[in-house]
Amino acid sequence: MNVGSEVVQFGMMFGVFLIVFVAWLFVIYLPGRTMEGNGWEGDAEERAERKARNAETKDSSETKSATLEKETTTTV
Repeated sequence: MNVGSEVVQFGMMFGVFLIVFVAWLFVIYLPGRTMEGNGWEGDAEERAERKARNAETKDSSETKSATLEKETTTTV
């Protein structure tokens, strides 16, 4: 029985998997996360502005729907 060659083959396959995983991590996964803008310090202000704008649009849509409800209930 030649057990040593099987261990070497397994080690080589594991090494190849590790290299492919690290390449995927640095080439695909991490650049995609940084493009989303989740981790940079300067983005905190932008996120706060976006939240404020979203809250404003949500408030305005709620007031529009409330106005529509009043109009429909008063006309009936």
